[in-house]
Amino acid sequence: MRLATALAIAILSALPASAQPDTSLVVPGVRVGPVALGMDADAARAAAARFERETGCTIDIAIAADRVIAAGTRFGGCLSLELPADARPAVVQAGTFLLPLAAGIGGPAAALVNAFGQPRVTPLGGDQAALVWPQGLAAHVGGVSHMGGIVTYLAVVALGTREAPRIGHFASGTPPSP
Repeated sequence: MRLATALAIAILSALPASAQPDTSLVVPGVRVGPVALGMDADAARAAAARFERETGCTIDIAIAADRVIAAGTRFGGCLSLELPADARPAVVQAGTFLLPLAAGIGGPAAALVNAFGQPRVTPLGGDQAALVWPQGLAAHVGGVSHMGGIVTYLAVVALGTREAPRIGHFASGTPPSP
């Protein structure tokens, strides 16, 4: 296992910087920061711990058969959501101005729907819902009855997944208190 981790590090460090993954991104169906789907459990835990030490932001991990099957976070300041190349920016009109809406944690659910299309919606109770897209993205949304809600948590799952993973805000159906 250590040999595999050392080999992966050697290969990544030999790649040009542009070919190395950007660990500040949430990439649907692929990874949350440095934690990728399919990654060895120990390597994922180490990467998540290192990311937390460096940024103060946590990454939740779901593991099965010693591999990462889902990863998520409630921290939007440390990680940006990679949008599809053909995504149109979501905007809201404020007087005579058009203002862009942030697609990601802290932004409106409508911005994600605009970028990724119509999700599968699962009500979670208490004015909350899980939105799951076939592109490998799940979002926990609070305040659904108020203008469609605000994204409070993002998780990356395998392509085609239809249910939210049982991690982070999805584990209990309600976000943890600060």
